[in-house]
Amino acid sequence: MKAPIAISFTLFLLGVLLFLAQLWAQPFGAELFSKLILTDGALFVVSLVAAFLIREHAETAKPPEKNELD
Repeated sequence: MKAPIAISFTLFLLGVLLFLAQLWAQPFGAELFSKLILTDGALFVVSLVAAFLIREHAETAKPPEKNELD
């Protein structure tokens, strides 16, 4: 569970750093910057969804306690 969250956080920081670099230094052209930000955003969303699905699967896969249904 920790790996997808760490990946999501890293991708978020990468997007922020790319944005700030483009804002101040403009090292990329507009087309390349758009592609980089969109790719980073898509990977960020995929990693968050994967983290959510892994967490939900782990919570629902637990066997019920014997007093849970009483």
